[in-house]
Parts: sequence; structure tokens; C-alpha cells
Amino acid sequence: METEIFFDTTDTPAGTLYLVFEAQALTALMFTPVNKTGQNHTSVSEHAIREIDAYFAGKLETFSILIRFLSGTAFQKAVWNASASVPYGETQSYKWLAEKLGRHPASSRAIGQALKMNPIPIIVPCHRIVRSDHGLGGYSGGLARKEFLLQLESQKYRQYNHPVL
Repeated sequence: METEIFFDTTDTPAGTLYLVFEAQALTALMFTPVNKTGQNHTSVSEHAIREIDAYFAGKLETFSILIRFLSGTAFQKAVWNASASVPYGETQSYKWLAEKLGRHPASSRAIGQALKMNPIPIIVPCHRIVRSDHGLGGYSGGLARKEFLLQLESQKYRQYNHPVL
């Protein structure tokens, strides 16, 4: 029996988000359009969009959306899950995340590459991981979007000169 995959979109202050669902779970959130055959608006996608809207309105800090990683290595999934432990409004370093996973601090670059592949950014908040010197590091959605999300979550995070969306 084949599981139904459906799509939806939502406009946010960080740009249009393209959502992919399988059954009752969000499996991808992208910043660029999805190559799809159709769009289904369902109660599952409506719930996800309500939570995303509440997040951008500053009214939601923790998502309850059911997520499922359909791809990724065991290492990548461990990195994604560990990044979710960083609380709203806070940041941690790539080095911290490496150490949290029991890896050598020098594996920070591998941590960054795993975060780059996070299929569900924002919900799995990889934007909260920054360089040890508090520089932004990288972000699959672009540095301006990463800074925007960090500023949304914490008014203290204003030391960077990247433009906000």
C-alpha cells in the first residue's frame, strides 16, 4: 500500500515555505518551490501552517507538528535531533553540538554539512547553531534568513551586519 504524499505552501516573513507531507507527518520544508504534480490542503497541513504562522508571530516557541525524516544517514539524523535540543531564543556552536554527540570538536565541519542537509529547517531549528566566535556560520536558507530567524527568536542577537529579509 502506497503512502500518500501531499504538498502545501505558506507565505511567511522569511519568504514562501514549501511543505511536503507523508501521511500525518511533515517530511520536508523548503525555501524553493517543490517540483510537484498537485497541492493538497488538508487538516495536517492546516495544523502545520497554523503553528508556523504562530512561530512567526512570536506566539509559539516549540512545534508540535509530527515530523519524519525520510532520508539522511544515522549521523545526520543524530545531528538534526540534537540541534532540536537548543531552546528557542538561544544559540549553540557547531563545536558544542559535536561534543554533545560525543564527537571530537574538530568534527564541527561535518556537523555543519549535516545541518546543511536538514530537510525540515525552522521546525528542526538548525539556524540556532552558530560558529564558536558567534559568527553565523552557514544556513541552507541563506545567511540573511538565518539572521532573521535568530532575531525573531531573540532581540539580543543583533551583532551581525547581514541584511534581514
